[in-house]
Amino acid sequence: MVKSAALIVFALGLTALNWAEMSQELVGLINFESLLLLWVTVLLVVTLHEFAHGLTCKHFGGHVHEVGFLLIYFQPAFYCNVSDAWLFPEKSKRLWVTFAGAYFEMFLWALSTVIWRLTDFDTTLNHLALVVTATSAVKSLFNLNPLIKLDGYYVLSDYL
Repeated sequence: MVKSAALIVFALGLTALNWAEMSQELVGLINFESLLLLWVTVLLVVTLHEFAHGLTCKHFGGHVHEVGFLLIYFQPAFYCNVSDAWLFPEKSKRLWVTFAGAYFEMFLWALSTVIWRLTDFDTTLNHLALVVTATSAVKSLFNLNPLIKLDGYYVLSDYL
């Protein structure tokens, strides 16, 4: 936990120091050729996000009754039924189950940011790391918004 949090803080600093270069490269992702890679990366990140919820629930002794796929506003979405987390007597365990997906996305963002910075520009790994960085960052920010009924909303409602 401490190491992943340290990596996230380090990546925040790395992003701040390299913001001009990163933002210029991110603009370069907005093209038709990158569309398929972005879409596949989003599906992969979302899948891992849901696994993080499920694995955290199981770690605390809960059961995951189903994992599945659905369409929300004609967008593919995955879900993980972690309703057993509501039965945990400790609020902290419920919060961790709810927060696990977004935390994993932040960790993935941090890891891909470091890989992006350490690899040579115009390599496949550098491009892929940038795509993962972009998708993980956007998904994390979107998911943690408490005004949308996603993870941020549930974290806030569990906390209060």
